[in-house]
Amino acid sequence: MPHGKAFYFLILLFIFSVASVVQAAGERDLIIQKTMDCVEGHAPQKGAVGWNDICYYESDSQQHMQIVNQQMDQVEGKGIAPPANEPPHKAERPQRSGFYATAGYDMNYMHYSEWSGLTKLDEDYGKQDGMNYAVGYRSPKSINIEDWIVGKPFAEIYYDRSNADDIHYKGALQSRDPFNPVTIPYNSEQNSQIYKMGVKLGGYGDFSDKGEVYTYWDVGKRIWYRGQDEGFDYREKYYWHYGGLGIGINYAVTSKLTVGLEGELSLAFAPRMYADDIDSDFKLGTTWEADIRAPIKYFIFRNRSLDITPYFSYLRINPSKFIPDGDTGYGFIEPDSKTHEEGLLGAVTFYI
Repeated sequence: MPHGKAFYFLILLFIFSVASVVQAAGERDLIIQKTMDCVEGHAPQKGAVGWNDICYYESDSQQHMQIVNQQMDQVEGKGIAPPANEPPHKAERPQRSGFYATAGYDMNYMHYSEWSGLTKLDEDYGKQDGMNYAVGYRSPKSINIEDWIVGKPFAEIYYDRSNADDIHYKGALQSRDPFNPVTIPYNSEQNSQIYKMGVKLGGYGDFSDKGEVYTYWDVGKRIWYRGQDEGFDYREKYYWHYGGLGIGINYAVTSKLTVGLEGELSLAFAPRMYADDIDSDFKLGTTWEADIRAPIKYFIFRNRSLDITPYFSYLRINPSKFIPDGDTGYGFIEPDSKTHEEGLLGAVTFYI
């Protein structure tokens, strides 16, 4: 090729190259601008496979990936978050699984009454104070046993104690002479100690991103010491083992605060009452108890919470079997009774 023609060819090639670069740069700027406008319009979208799947413009050049990379840099520089497959990172939730230990203070008002039909025979009522302790484990992993036991298992061992030495007694004294029965109204202050200890075995699971439902079996023992060996009064011991079924829900109002509602119904096995005064062991009738609780839990740290639980419990004891008295020809019976307690439990829970 002659030198003159070669020179002109190089000039034309340079001009063509410059024009191509300018055209490509213009095309790139246009693609970037269009993509940016599209991203700004679709950034709030959820469920997109990827932002480039929504905001894609074809290019004749092979610089599409470079443009995409530059788009990403510009998007990040403007603070616009592209849609993603996963939700944005959340702050670390408080620890709600693993081992835990609870210690609390219990305040309640107890009211016990004995009945003969519609007639009230006597009653005990007053404030009680006590303590509550529990240790347990909540598994973070689910189990599935043939599709009928599904959930994350948990277990808890607990011990409750309530006591008072100024419970008001309002009733009457009756003579044991069948030929000269005498009933004398009688009021006094007496003792009361209630102990409950047992094990809860159950499971829990999420029903939403904020809600949790759980159910459990409760097996334990209850003892109640009533009265005292002073004056005309005497000491009684009510005691039995029980089995119960409970169900509850918890809802996360915030990342640190949860509120819940729980109910349990339990039935006593072979309930007894021993009376010191007559040295007899009464076989009580059907005995059952119902509890309703509203647990409120606030996590002051990730692994520590303050708990407040208002509660109501109702205990029903049906009449005992008749115990004959050989000296008089008469006998004794423990009458029908009803007990209800309204309380407030405050506690601190440590998660390990």
